[in-house]
Amino acid sequence: MSIVLFKAGACVLMANFIEQKKNSDVYYFRRRIPDDVAHCYPGKKVQIRCSLKTRDPKVAAKKAHKLALQQDALWKAVREGKVTDGPDVVRAAMEVLSKHGLLFLQRPDDQLFAEP
Repeated sequence: MSIVLFKAGACVLMANFIEQKKNSDVYYFRRRIPDDVAHCYPGKKVQIRCSLKTRDPKVAAKKAHKLALQQDALWKAVREGKVTDGPDVVRAAMEVLSKHGLLFLQRPDDQLFAEP
């Protein structure tokens, strides 16, 4: 679940949480959901998987790193009791608000649910 970005002799630079599907050049983010925060992801089995929408491994590595940092921040907040619902629940709530002509006002410093 990682790719080699650079290799020179004994020096190897790898990027984590990245994979490609069979017969596809597009890179995907894949990460296991820890058991203690799995309740924030109803309907998901054990992992998060989404397209990074790029065929460039270096761009994919940057996007995957950003997503991993966001997930780490979310999981830390869940463990500290600051967040009780995961991103899927928040997005569903935002859709309900939008259908009723209401806006969800996000704090400028809130990076927990930002898109890559």
